[in-house]
Amino acid sequence: DPAGSYLNATMSVPFNNRDFIILSLQKVSSEINTAAEMKNNWLPYEGEIIKTLLDGSGKIERLAHTYSSTLGGAVTLRAQADAAVSGDGALVIFRAAINADRDDIFKIYVP
Repeated sequence: DPAGSYLNATMSVPFNNRDFIILSLQKVSSEINTAAEMKNNWLPYEGEIIKTLLDGSGKIERLAHTYSSTLGGAVTLRAQADAAVSGDGALVIFRAAINADRDDIFKIYVP
């Protein structure tokens, strides 16, 4: 990843299913200052919602790309997807700040 960039992660665990966790990985960059630059420089897992199995297999399933990002190193709650998984692990909801003027809410059915 370019200098001055890193990933910020939040985690959600299903209450009734401890076989996996859901991670929201947020790209944070202090070197990129426009939305166009950010959009053209995604690396694997940046801005993604992933499912990670806890059985020791190391298996990761990519569920969605949020396209939410921070610019100029500003870590804001609005820029973080903060995925939340349902108690049974069947559904994930998350927010994405794709457009500067609003947030959109998405839901994913977990395979």
